[in-house]
Amino acid sequence: MRNPKWQIVLAEVFFLGMYALFTWLLGGQDANRGAIGVDFVLFILGLIIWPFFFAQFILPVNAPGQRLQAYFHLLRYLFGRHGPALRIADGRIIQGQGESQRRGPGVLVLDAASAAVLRTDVAYTRSVGPGLHFLNYDLKRKATEYVAGAISLQAQNRVIGPADREDPFAARQRNEKEEEFKARQERRWETSSLTRDGIEVTPNINVTFRLEAQPGEGGCGFGYNSVSVWRAITGEGVDPNLAVDDARRQVSWEWLPARLAADVWREYLRMFTLEELFQETRGGKTARDLILDMTRQRLTQAKVTELNEFGQPTGRQVTSPEFTLLLRRGLRVNSVSIHRLRLPTAVDEQLTHRWESSWLERARQESELLETQRSYTKETGQRRALLDFAMASSQYAAPGKETLIQPVAPPGDQLLKALVEGTLALCVRDPLLHQRISAEKTGLVDLLGWIQKRP
Repeated sequence: MRNPKWQIVLAEVFFLGMYALFTWLLGGQDANRGAIGVDFVLFILGLIIWPFFFAQFILPVNAPGQRLQAYFHLLRYLFGRHGPALRIADGRIIQGQGESQRRGPGVLVLDAASAAVLRTDVAYTRSVGPGLHFLNYDLKRKATEYVAGAISLQAQNRVIGPADREDPFAARQRNEKEEEFKARQERRWETSSLTRDGIEVTPNINVTFRLEAQPGEGGCGFGYNSVSVWRAITGEGVDPNLAVDDARRQVSWEWLPARLAADVWREYLRMFTLEELFQETRGGKTARDLILDMTRQRLTQAKVTELNEFGQPTGRQVTSPEFTLLLRRGLRVNSVSIHRLRLPTAVDEQLTHRWESSWLERARQESELLETQRSYTKETGQRRALLDFAMASSQYAAPGKETLIQPVAPPGDQLLKALVEGTLALCVRDPLLHQRISAEKTGLVDLLGWIQKRP
């Protein structure tokens, strides 16, 4: 492995030897005493100036104070006395081997979509956003700041529940390892719950969320709020069901919204039977639709409608504890979806058999409903057609009037002529009538001529 310290020593020995060789070729030390003095001064100045110059291009500095810190950090790096040098991109820590174990003043670079919280071995220290940051070092305690947790400032998406094409209720398969079976069962219990009649249902729950910040806040296009970052990282919890030495015991902040959605799903599913999940009972909505609506509200609104133990609204507005908790953790949910509901095989087969045995009756009921709707539409259309015909044919019966009612009725011949002219105008104006009743139109023209020729 390359050692920068030894590389510098070897380079210095090489160039010092070359300098001594050229000095000897030019007449030795006595003949070049003045030139040696000038070279020494230039060498010292170069050691000071050139690292300061190059430090501005090694790190993304934009202030005089940062340039000076970058200069000192480069000098420490050249002599192998630097602390950790870390980079965070899209909320993921990128580091060289052994960097996080280094002690000393360090440097941290975050891209435009990242933020982090720093800490020492004993306490959290500060939250940092996009840009360059120098990690503090306590020489007395030999304590260096390091990254406690990193966050992506972009919208996050988390899905919990069984994997695609997976039967969470199936027994362990022959070719399935014990670890794989346990992992499949863990995914099952992430969203598993019981209906009011005791049927287990396991869906997939998808939650999209982001930190509580406005776009452009903190000088960042995605929005950076130091308080929200601090709350999200420092508020991370633990899973009490896992052992203390289990790496999964600490629950990352990014899984909180999805787990809260699963808890709300379980709470509301217990209010309904399996049959109610798929029956349209309330304004064309099923219980499944209602559960999804209420879950969204509980995660996105401060106040929600209270439901009783049977899923009926009580008329009261109550505070959403999930929304309050997310707000305290600096998070805001954008959307929630609950899909791919899975049932135990026996229940699924029973529902399929019930559907097959009742499909004829349901088809008959749907046919009767469609026939009733067709009859109603037909009756409505006929009435509308008669009204339109009456209005069109009488349009010349009372010029300048909006109604056929007049103080004095016109003579019979004039009224007949007006009705024939109105009907003929309707036939000419309507393209469908114009094509279908050519013979009737000819008869109307003849009738109009007969009326006009009468004495």
